[in-house]
Amino acid sequence: MLAFIGVADSKIEMLFVDPDYIGQKIGRKLTKYAIENLGA
Repeated sequence: MLAFIGVADSKIEMLFVDPDYIGQKIGRKLTKYAIENLGA
């Protein structure tokens, strides 16, 4: 697993990105997904 995001009550509660993959915009993509698809 490279990364994960946790959403509860329309808020992003956690975001983890493997240190080896920081800087590759994975967190940005997960955040965008949460906002657009999960109502965060």
